[in-house]
Amino acid sequence: MLVADLGLDRVISYRFDRSTGVLSQPSTVAVSESSGARHFIFHPNGKWFYLVNEEASTIAFMRYDSQSGVLTLVSETSALPAGFKGTSYASGIRMLPDGQHFVSLNRLHDSISLFKIDARTGAPTLVREEWTRGNYPRSCTLDPSGRFLYVCHNKQGNNVTIFRVQKGDIKFTGQYVAVGSAAAIEFSA
Repeated sequence: MLVADLGLDRVISYRFDRSTGVLSQPSTVAVSESSGARHFIFHPNGKWFYLVNEEASTIAFMRYDSQSGVLTLVSETSALPAGFKGTSYASGIRMLPDGQHFVSLNRLHDSISLFKIDARTGAPTLVREEWTRGNYPRSCTLDPSGRFLYVCHNKQGNNVTIFRVQKGDIKFTGQYVAVGSAAAIEFSA
């Protein structure tokens, strides 16, 4: 079981015993001080791990050993455009269906960062940012088909915006849905 601890700036990995329900043998990996480890995703190969650092607006890339549960920090990459000055807090993160790209959100900068994954090393590269068409994007999710990305805005935006996902890119559909304090959206199967 993996836990991102924002206050400790680390990810904690516990061994889980399915028969007893007991967690044991914790190991930790630290990210940059005061960066705020928050949300994470795995690459479909199960070996690459991407963590949003909320306070620093960065993505920590790690390698994961499923036998030992150990994470190894490889790099941290900004989720904001080069030269950005100001305050922003990273939030949601989702792997796109192609397994070659993922997106993360930036609150106050009000953008979606699109990352390309190096197929050989797993290292992420920021490709571009897309305006969310709302204020303070809190979370995002993909519909079950993987063709649409929904972004929830919960401060002053009070809406959900919808983006088409196609060929490793995203494009605004022109659709807004008014939802008061939209914090998260999930689809059930």
